Amino acid sequence: MFSTCCATCHGKEAQGLAQVGSPSIGPPRIPLTDFMKYVRNPAGSMPPYTKEALPDTDLKAIFAFLQSFPAPAQEENPGGDAKSGETTFTNYGCYECYGRQGQGSSKTSGLRLGPVTLSFSAFKGYVRHPAGSMPPYTAKVMSDSELANVYAFLKSRPTPQPASAIPLLNQ
Repeated sequence: MFSTCCATCHGKEAQGLAQVGSPSIGPPRIPLTDFMKYVRNPAGSMPPYTKEALPDTDLKAIFAFLQSFPAPAQEENPGGDAKSGETTFTNYGCYECYGRQGQGSSKTSGLRLGPVTLSFSAFKGYVRHPAGSMPPYTAKVMSDSELANVYAFLKSRPTPQPASAIPLLNQ
C-alpha cells in the first residue's frame, strides 16, 4: 500500500524527496492518531486521503511499516536556550500555526512540534526548506543560533499524555 500512495512523493524508503519538497516520514515522529488525522486533512501540497480511498486498516498498516525504519542517528545537541527559543518562536509567529507551546493546531493543521524528535540537522533543513505552505526561514531571516534556541524550546516541551491518563476525562 505504501508504494502506491506514499512512495511517489516520500520515496521508497520514506526518506523524502527534495525534488518534490516532501519530508522524510519514516519512522513517524507523531502518534498514530495524529498521523491518521494529518493524512485525512494534510497541510501544504499533500492531497487528503479519505477513508474510502485509504481505509483506516491500510493507514494503520502504513504507519506500522513506517515504524519499521530505524530512527535517525542522534547528533550532538546544538546548544540553545529554551527560554530564548520560546521568545523567538513567538516573535516569528510560529505559534500561529503550531500553538504557543508547539502542541499543534486543528485549525491550521499545524502538527505537534514538541517535544521535537527530529535531529537538529533535519529540523534545520525543514525550517530552511519547508514543504507545503510554511515560508522558508533562511539564515538571513532566522540565524542558526536562533534556530538552535527554538529547537531547545521544542525539545523542552512535555510528551503528550494519552487521554486515558487524565482522570477528569475518564469520568
